[in-house]
Amino acid sequence: GTQFKASDAYVYHADSIEHGVILHAFSWSFNTIKEKLPDIKKAGYTAIQTSPIQECRKYDESERPLMHMANWKYVYQPISQNLGNFIVGTEEDFISLCEEAKKYEIKIIVDAVLNHMAKLQHVSAEWKDESLYHKRLNITDYSNRCEVTKGEVSNLRDINTESKSYQKKALDLLKRIVGDGAAGFRYDTAKHIALPDDKECKSDFWPNVLDNGSEFQYGEVLQDEYSRDEAYGKYMRVTASNYGYVIREAIKDNNFSINKIMDYCINVNSDKIITWIESHDNYTHNQSHDLTNEHLKLAWALIASRKHTTPLFFSRPFGGGGDNLFPGFSHLGDEGDPLYKDDTIRNVNLFRNAMVGEKEYLRNPDPNDAKVLMIERGQKGAVIINLHSGNYILNSPIHLVDGDYENHIDRSNIFRISGGKISGTLPGRSVVVLYNVDNMGPTVGIEGFHNNKEIPFKTDSIEITLKSVDVIKSTYSINGKESNEYSNGEKIKIGQDNLFGDKITVTLEAFDDEGLSVKTIFTFIKKDPNAFVNIYFQKPNHWGNNINAYIYLKNGLSTKLIEKWPGKGMNKEGNDIYSISFDDEFEGSMIIFNDGNHQSPGNGQDGFKIINNSLYNIDGFVHKYNNITSTITISTTTTTTTTTTTVSPAPSPSNISLYFEKPNN
Repeated sequence: GTQFKASDAYVYHADSIEHGVILHAFSWSFNTIKEKLPDIKKAGYTAIQTSPIQECRKYDESERPLMHMANWKYVYQPISQNLGNFIVGTEEDFISLCEEAKKYEIKIIVDAVLNHMAKLQHVSAEWKDESLYHKRLNITDYSNRCEVTKGEVSNLRDINTESKSYQKKALDLLKRIVGDGAAGFRYDTAKHIALPDDKECKSDFWPNVLDNGSEFQYGEVLQDEYSRDEAYGKYMRVTASNYGYVIREAIKDNNFSINKIMDYCINVNSDKIITWIESHDNYTHNQSHDLTNEHLKLAWALIASRKHTTPLFFSRPFGGGGDNLFPGFSHLGDEGDPLYKDDTIRNVNLFRNAMVGEKEYLRNPDPNDAKVLMIERGQKGAVIINLHSGNYILNSPIHLVDGDYENHIDRSNIFRISGGKISGTLPGRSVVVLYNVDNMGPTVGIEGFHNNKEIPFKTDSIEITLKSVDVIKSTYSINGKESNEYSNGEKIKIGQDNLFGDKITVTLEAFDDEGLSVKTIFTFIKKDPNAFVNIYFQKPNHWGNNINAYIYLKNGLSTKLIEKWPGKGMNKEGNDIYSISFDDEFEGSMIIFNDGNHQSPGNGQDGFKIINNSLYNIDGFVHKYNNITSTITISTTTTTTTTTTTVSPAPSPSNISLYFEKPNN
């Protein structure tokens, strides 16, 4: 059959912003963006959205440093219409960025704050005039358009946007930014500025200021029952914020049923809307922080590989998410988390660029399995998402031309299409990108391993096979030490000089004859082959004597078990205490104790978190087991003596310790 590596070289940007993807460089400085343009181009972004450029209030309190990421919000509190602020840099920096971006054929979109100013004690002299603003008003009723369009957002002064003199100021500002090199705008709090048909609160602000010479403009119109998305959509592109919520719920529920994810949940033409998994507001208001990088990659593959909408990728602060939005690894002005240029994100972006104009067809190959989604684009390409924790054997109808297709993310992963049917193996929790391209760029890897998580091994050393394809030079380094050249298929041994618990990083880097480069880091961890987790359980009197431990490890939305329900039988130690030992890869996982009739925690609740060498009862963790005391009462004719026993358990018979504390008498 035909070998599909073929036809065009990678398409690094789409023919227009509308058809491409936008990188939201959240709180990056203009100079940082400029420095990262080569990476941004290689990752397939057509446009970059910057933070607001207007002069803004500076954080002036002592609670945290000025450049702490938590101070991002001050850029949304303008104090004048001068250009430049402490986060993004100067107007000269912006002009320089736009000039450099043109060389990479990347467009720059600026976030514009036109609805409000900072509080009057912070604004510059010419903005202290009360007549520039609406009267002070809190928004309490979002069904009241006068309140929504004249009331204050976050207690910031709401500008009288109906005023012709202000409209001229706003238009002049936008034209100046376009003159500096901007290609478009995102309008902050757009639904808080009235429309021409808003009856008693109407305004011609939007038709007047949108005529500013830019090519791509969208308004932040966060959807609710009264947000008038369709009306705003007649003037500009708008945000499909409800679809973002649907996608976040879908990935957390492990449910990519086409019935759930197909509709964009907005009554605006799908070519005129902006989609995202999360916006900066979702993230900073704890609405999406719990999504992992794995969630984000799988969900991005869904929204960015579809034909319609313009997807926006929010670049989180470096290492941010979970319980820590701003972990301190990056500061205002710095590059965000490198996920934006991750191999999966990059390949989905490049796929989208190559598929401009192709129709979309979405299907769950098995209509009863919402964990596998295939997005076909004409007869040219497909993105397939597998939410299962393990491999999935794919056999499905497809519209693509017959032939053998390499998965762009793992080129050893081949899919065959014959007679309108596709067959192949989808790796667990991953994205497969299939389409015909001539130069796939340099590729490096380690045979049999993925770099999306730590790779444990329990031998003294491990031999790995290094891969490189379409390169003129490839190198590896161990733990950041000296780089060594290697050829495809070369084997190296690692771990022999390391102790148990040591992490070993293998960094692979390669270059091709067109100057493209790729860098991938794998992390291995050397584990003690005799390391076990030991757990003890004190059963209540009313439970039976056959106690089971149901142990499960959650990884993203996948679950790994030692043994299916009711779990593995525990060993009776005496005094109603039971024990179990298992491989330490399950340390930190969850455990549910049961006797077949009773269980703890109860039905529908998460298990107790496993802490090695610990005693539990039906209420959870009691003590570390080598530090616990159990009271035994010994009756004699004359006294009652209380003795204390302490047991330190061991994973193997060669390492047993018993402790006894004698009574005072």
